[in-house]
Amino acid sequence: MFTIISIGRLDAPWRAVAEQYITRLGPYLPVRVIEIAEIPFGKNQDVARVKKQEASLLVKYLKPSAHVIVLHPDVKTFNTEKFAGALESWRRKQEIIFIIGGPLGLDESILEHADEKLSLSQLTFTHQMTRAILLEQIYRCVMREKGKYDY
Repeated sequence: MFTIISIGRLDAPWRAVAEQYITRLGPYLPVRVIEIAEIPFGKNQDVARVKKQEASLLVKYLKPSAHVIVLHPDVKTFNTEKFAGALESWRRKQEIIFIIGGPLGLDESILEHADEKLSLSQLTFTHQMTRAILLEQIYRCVMREKGKYDY
């Protein structure tokens, strides 16, 4: 079982892409998505306080037995082949939880819960794009494992 916990909801076009990959993955790998509403913030608000509030909502979904992978821009990246190998290894665990932060990123307390930290690219993507890209890469890796997808 894979769970993706994400701050923020997807707009219609990104939701369609994400749902397409979830549907394609269905026969091979159950994927659950949990969306947590962004905490509204403005120019004069304390970013750290908003991130802590979001963290308090995220942490409710973390399980001690799960393998937690936090998407973060300042850590190692994988090429698709190495990501496939890592994914195969992670899938041997009981449950995998991917966490995608919102526009402000993630609070340090969530990073401390991570068993792994993963960057999809050295480029910056919106959290909406990130979810779609993550699902596509998971799908690509699962299909590769099944012999149905080439790089």
